[in-house]
Amino acid sequence: MIGGDQFKREVSEIYMSNPTWILNKLLLQLIKVKQNLIKILFVSRMINLQMFVFLGFVLLQTPIFGLPKPKVLIVMSAADTILLDENHKHPTGVFANELMHPVIALENTGIELVFATPGAKRATLDPESLKDKYWNSKEEKAEAIQFLNSNTSFLNPISLEVAVKDQNKFVAILIPGGLSVLVHPLQFCLNTYFT
Repeated sequence: MIGGDQFKREVSEIYMSNPTWILNKLLLQLIKVKQNLIKILFVSRMINLQMFVFLGFVLLQTPIFGLPKPKVLIVMSAADTILLDENHKHPTGVFANELMHPVIALENTGIELVFATPGAKRATLDPESLKDKYWNSKEEKAEAIQFLNSNTSFLNPISLEVAVKDQNKFVAILIPGGLSVLVHPLQFCLNTYFT
């Protein structure tokens, strides 16, 4: 009697030498790839749907009959350098495109944006994030920089302490990326202030 592993090897050798089996196996693998792509697209659409539902919920609270616009708190670090080792500092800040994509989407829906940093210090944009390779076009980058340079709330952020006092006024909190969050551990700040 042939053992289980030996039987599997012999069957595998028989089928692998058969061109029809190889073609069928390839087709099965392609079907699996297609199924995985469908799953990825489904998850992507679900994320988009969740964002749409979130924005729809927020829009329901828009100024109707004189009600104030909904506010989103954008919590950023104000650090402009990060210590790599005892002798070397590296410039850092908020990653511009990670900030701008959600900010522009929120701004276009009529939501009021309120920027906050530890100590109410103006946030620095990470110099790396201003390189063209991170943007779809130079125009997109220029539009983002112009928006930030003209946004009063970004130029004059409130402190986290003030944000805590007003926390019931916000419908959401956005924390954009960048290495500066390693300098000001924002999770610690948020846990300290918002719990």
